[in-house]
Amino acid sequence: VKALKVEDSSSARKRRNPRQQGVTGEQQLEFDAEEAEENGKGNDPSSFTSSTVTDRTSKRELTDIMLQSLATNLSARQRWHTSSVVYVLALIVILGLCCFSMIWPARHVENMVNLASLTNQAGRRLWLTSFSSTMARELIIDDGFSRLNKTQITGGLMLAMSELKDADQAVRVGGLLRVKTGADYISKEHNDLMYGEGCPWRPDPTNCLNEIRPGTSENGFQYMLKAYFSSIEQLIARYGDPAATKQSFGSSFGSPDRQSFSHLRYNETRALLVFSDPDLKFLLKSFSDDIWAGFLKIYQLFYQDTEYVLSRVHQETRSTYAAYISTVVFIFYLVLWRRTTRLALMEAGKARSFFMRIPTHTLKMEEIQNMIGFFVPENTADADDSQHGPESNVPIQ
Repeated sequence: VKALKVEDSSSARKRRNPRQQGVTGEQQLEFDAEEAEENGKGNDPSSFTSSTVTDRTSKRELTDIMLQSLATNLSARQRWHTSSVVYVLALIVILGLCCFSMIWPARHVENMVNLASLTNQAGRRLWLTSFSSTMARELIIDDGFSRLNKTQITGGLMLAMSELKDADQAVRVGGLLRVKTGADYISKEHNDLMYGEGCPWRPDPTNCLNEIRPGTSENGFQYMLKAYFSSIEQLIARYGDPAATKQSFGSSFGSPDRQSFSHLRYNETRALLVFSDPDLKFLLKSFSDDIWAGFLKIYQLFYQDTEYVLSRVHQETRSTYAAYISTVVFIFYLVLWRRTTRLALMEAGKARSFFMRIPTHTLKMEEIQNMIGFFVPENTADADDSQHGPESNVPIQ
């Protein structure tokens, strides 16, 4: 009798405290109906009052509040390196460094292209100076050994003069011959050499004496270059063919006459002009000394600038790419990925050890399958069923 009373009291407590036993709202209605029948009120509709409905509603709202509180506590206890926000920020940083490692060194591309054109035209001025000096000497001698007549030599000298002026303007000012920005706007060393006082292109800058044409070497390389152009113009006007043009130089390149000498005559008087004509003497002396040395120094200056820009681009590319790789390896992989993977494996081990402690011999087969389904995805379970069959004797591990 005492045992029956204890059992009845425990069942009554279960009906009164269904939340403590995990009873749902529908089961609570059944418990209330049974209790009403026991009290003789099973058929009385007035037994279900508004207070009963309000009590059940408040209990259901309490369940939602508990779930919300549970989600809030889980979010507060979440490790920072498992948050999706942290991963999104890390991926944004990695993508930004990847783009930065390519965009930042690329800002030198325009400067490298301009320096390449500058260096090309600076070297081309050396060749044009040599060509113009040779044509001027052949124009004076005119002995036929060059296999060119007077008209062709005059045209060649005019062509060399025109292209030398264009190349010089492209190097100094830019906007010509693929040179976007001239050296006057980007190189202080170039401006000091071209427009400064003295003769810094000479091996001894303190000695700027010019015996043939005094005063031309002390006022900068630009003044010297203008005197060089003036000498060529004077030689063309004095000894050249008035009917010659720039196109006259290349008019007979493919003709059979160029394969042999058209005339060979040595004129001693004209040969002596090489040593007596002041313009030709100044031109040849300048080519071997001042003009060649000045153009060569400017060419070397541009070449050094090109090497400096290339080395800087290589250094910046290596630095930015190293920062990008370091971020991927250390921040993303070591700090985030490995720690998150280690945490996931640890939690999986805890869950596995928890389920291993459950007395499965007291559970039904359906409940055991639900436990296994927690670890095995549905498609894997379907694949196992298709291989072994529904009545397989494979033991459950």
